[in-house]
Amino acid sequence: MLFLQGESSCEVEEWITVLQNAVTHAILSQQTVCGEKETSLRVQRPQLQQSHSSPDITRISTDSHTGGRRSSLSPLSALTSVATSYVEDIWSVPGNEICADCEKSKPKWASVTLGVTLCIDCSGVHRSLGVDISQVKSLTLDTLKPEWIDKLKSVGNRTVNELYEHEIPQDFSKEFKSEQDRRHFIRQKYFDLAFMMESNREAEQTRRSDSLEKKKQAQAAERSHRRHASADQLLDAIKQSSTSSVASKKHSMQSNSDKILAQNSSSVAGSSSQKLSAGQPSGVFGRIGQSLRSVKNAMMEYTKNEF
Repeated sequence: MLFLQGESSCEVEEWITVLQNAVTHAILSQQTVCGEKETSLRVQRPQLQQSHSSPDITRISTDSHTGGRRSSLSPLSALTSVATSYVEDIWSVPGNEICADCEKSKPKWASVTLGVTLCIDCSGVHRSLGVDISQVKSLTLDTLKPEWIDKLKSVGNRTVNELYEHEIPQDFSKEFKSEQDRRHFIRQKYFDLAFMMESNREAEQTRRSDSLEKKKQAQAAERSHRRHASADQLLDAIKQSSTSSVASKKHSMQSNSDKILAQNSSSVAGSSSQKLSAGQPSGVFGRIGQSLRSVKNAMMEYTKNEF
């Protein structure tokens, strides 16, 4: 089982794109092969072709009107026609027709950051260096940006090797005996800058250090922005929750107050009706009336006794 690992999200996306393009290439290639087989059968048995044929842009058919053969553009041709044109242009630059690291012919991969062409074996090692040093793309499966193509044409393998292999031993052989030798050489060449001139090495190390520092600052700024955004979202959620809670409590208190007032009103009304029905005075005038009635009753009782 093959495991592919990316050191960053960008590299993971690159791997996914390459694999998707490779699958598309394989499917369309199989369709083209099947189409060619069916075409040969149709040429041998034209009577079946007339009775069962249907238009298909992936097949080559005989033009009955002109008597010649015509070929329609297949999806595979549409996918690779543009790539083939700029691949040939890249290979036409002296030195680009071979791998920059092992000198294998017709390399179909490239480091777009360095501006060199690579074979598939060396491209795998370049991926392990990280995209800051070497960003790998396929010349046939990936869609190359115009600036990448221009860099591969204007810089190329010879210029890069003059810089990165300036102090390489004269008897050094690029026919690697093992993959470990290949990895060791490529890492020495591009990561350690072991074969570069001293002044150029210092300048490249300074450039990489500055680039790494800028990258760290950008990542820190992005993390800070995300933290602030998360904090703002949290504060908004808290405010919304507090507003809802206060409104709910206010409504609950108002409801409870209304209930208490209703209960008190019922209690007072019941008590007053009970007092009135029992003949009890209500208020100051009620008490005065009761006193007057008591005095009247007392005088009537006295008069009755006297007479």
